[in-house]
Amino acid sequence: MTPRVSMRKLGSDRGGIEPRMDRQGISKIKRAELMARLVALDQQIEAQAARIRHSEAMGWDVAPSRQRLATLEESRRLYRSALKHLLGDESIDRSA
Repeated sequence: MTPRVSMRKLGSDRGGIEPRMDRQGISKIKRAELMARLVALDQQIEAQAARIRHSEAMGWDVAPSRQRLATLEESRRLYRSALKHLLGDESIDRSA
């Protein structure tokens, strides 16, 4: 289902018609954006974990890399929480 868009006449200062999206349409956009960010964070977390494994194998200091990994994981938890709030408890467990 596509978001409903209503048209409303603007004041004479703008002189035109501007689309206005309803709440349901905005929620769908927010959900899609949050899902895309979760996917991107998952990829970054995976890449960072691989860098840590490589650094450990080389005997390098991994403290800064672990800090970045923790930050990425916390960001993912926050985005997941926002998505869970937007969709409800049952929907997020299937999709993230």
